[in-house]
Amino acid sequence: MPPVVKTEHAHIVRIDGVCGGELVIDGLRVAVRHVGILHQRGGVESLLVRLYLDHNHAETF
Repeated sequence: MPPVVKTEHAHIVRIDGVCGGELVIDGLRVAVRHVGILHQRGGVESLLVRLYLDHNHAETF
């Protein structure tokens, strides 16, 4: 398993080989970039709640 590189944000990490090495939400394999795009389009909260019910708003944002 590649090493997890932590960031200044508690739930954001970088893992070589996961999403091309982009920043991801820890444990989800969801790129931060994708969350940002969904947020700009106004659909991120409802989508993420449906997909990942065990993560709360603070962990996602």
